[in-house]
Amino acid sequence: MSQKVLGINTRTEIATGYGPAKTIATISHAVEGVVGATAHGFADGDIVVLAVPSGMVELDGQAARIKGVDTDHFTLEGVDTQTLSDHAGGTATVQKVTTWQTLSDASQISAPSAQANRINTTTLLDVQQQEQFGLPGAVQGSITAFFNPLSPATAELRKATESNQARVLRVTFQNGVKWIQNAYWSGGDGFDLQQGAAATQQIGFTSIKRGVFYAA
Repeated sequence: MSQKVLGINTRTEIATGYGPAKTIATISHAVEGVVGATAHGFADGDIVVLAVPSGMVELDGQAARIKGVDTDHFTLEGVDTQTLSDHAGGTATVQKVTTWQTLSDASQISAPSAQANRINTTTLLDVQQQEQFGLPGAVQGSITAFFNPLSPATAELRKATESNQARVLRVTFQNGVKWIQNAYWSGGDGFDLQQGAAATQQIGFTSIKRGVFYAA
């Protein structure tokens, strides 16, 4: 029987530092895409974020863990690139997450499945409305945390919100499974305080590309 994911011993982290951008030369079409980047300096297990403004744009903003590293190549673990558009070359870059800040006051996290856009395809001949699914929606997530306005995590959330900068979210569940998701953030200022209760704050995040789960 597989071990259930429980709401205990779960670490929630937000990326706070990124290394220098490395130029991407190639991205393969594969079950797990292989990236070519000369002398990238990365290691197995690093978390990276891709910037792909042209060509294989489906990976623009994608966060992933890497494996199979050699001097000039690495594999995007769990990222299927078989059906993506061709990589154009020359403009894409990749950055490694270098530092993390734990949201140690977090008490709840929610990331419900995003619903696809619904497109009305009803014709004059139809006798009831017809719809098709369009593009999948972005995950609209939230974190409830005890309000600590002077904590480093709150300060980082405030900076990310004010600058509208994407930050990678990493959640490590009690059974060792990890979830990596690049996102935009909103939070760090507001709070809710009631008589006889601890003050809390609501943190919102909107996904960029898809999240990836890893077994360990």
